[in-house]
Amino acid sequence: MNILVLPSWYPPHGGGFFKEQCEALAEANNEVRVLAVNRVSPRYFTGWFFAILNLFFSRYSKEREGDVEVVRMNYPGLPLLPKWEMRIFVYVQLRLFEKVSFGRNKRAEPNVIHVHSAIWAGVTANVIKQKYGIPYVITEHRGRFCNSDFVAASERQEMNFEEVKDAFVTADSVLCVSQSLVDHIAKLTLPSKIKVLGNMVDTELFKPSKNVERNSRVRFLTVANLVELKGVEELIRAFSRVCEKRRNVELVIVGEGKLKPKLLGLVGELQLTDRVIFRGRLSKTEVRNEMIKADVFALTSRYESFGVVYIEAMSCGLPVVATKSGGGLSLVKDFNGLLAEIENVESIYEKLIEILESKKRFDPAKIRNFVIENYSKEFISSSLISSLSEVARNREISNV
Repeated sequence: MNILVLPSWYPPHGGGFFKEQCEALAEANNEVRVLAVNRVSPRYFTGWFFAILNLFFSRYSKEREGDVEVVRMNYPGLPLLPKWEMRIFVYVQLRLFEKVSFGRNKRAEPNVIHVHSAIWAGVTANVIKQKYGIPYVITEHRGRFCNSDFVAASERQEMNFEEVKDAFVTADSVLCVSQSLVDHIAKLTLPSKIKVLGNMVDTELFKPSKNVERNSRVRFLTVANLVELKGVEELIRAFSRVCEKRRNVELVIVGEGKLKPKLLGLVGELQLTDRVIFRGRLSKTEVRNEMIKADVFALTSRYESFGVVYIEAMSCGLPVVATKSGGGLSLVKDFNGLLAEIENVESIYEKLIEILESKKRFDPAKIRNFVIENYSKEFISSSLISSLSEVARNREISNV
């Protein structure tokens, strides 16, 4: 099958799980090409200026990354003009489509397009479908669709653009990474077109290890960008309550972000400098190394469409404490973790204590098997290929 992938963002600018899916599709003997359009902020004026020139000269790069061909092109971001930014994104991605590959070469025309997030690649896919008749499947990841209460006004405005709504309506199939996303997307398109398909985890990388040096403390671990929506402040405050009851505990925080100075100040204020450890931003392998040394994983986000770090931790056999926010509701069962209320320090504290006091009920092997059966590369890629193939077949039948 010839698959064109249109991501709304792509490595090295986030979207590592998009890349992993592309690689899995290629490993299954599909031809996979990615058209990655990268936003350049006006804060970086030189790069932004050259991105403007791209609108006229279409400078792009094309290279093989393993078995996947990736075509990249920059475009100038317009943060104060989101409607115009959307139009520029779509224009650039459509130009790549027509200039680089499929639009002028019917033999290379994709059987199906796989879109990662409707904002904005879904809009591009809709334009391509109207012009060339190529069907598309949207995988929606954005947490803002789960709970818009914590979303900035500008992001809420983007969600309500008619072009975004039309992208969902015209899509041949929509895959949501959690049931919470389904509940919102079902208001935008036919519920019969929607399925749930989570993200994948590398279960060979994220697996328990017996050869790990541990100290005498029980270790909580969180992995998150240090921004408000991840709820790290509430976690630290709840952890301080745990320290009042249990002396042999520590909290390791992996991640960077604008709230780090504030969080460091809070840790000092709560006199937890010997109990809370900031590791900074780590590679995927380094994150795995932290997980296999932890006892409990906790991520107390205000909203989370899925939460790949949950399944990475579970793949290592860790029980998790999550909040009732999107991904947590879909992933956390009575045998693999506990759910706390959103933005509720008391509730988070209670779940941290409960998981400590009942840790023997959480079987690491059972927790890991849940991930292997539902989120391994083999399961997710097989399910994704099935969905893409069905849409491609329907197009062939309709063309007969």
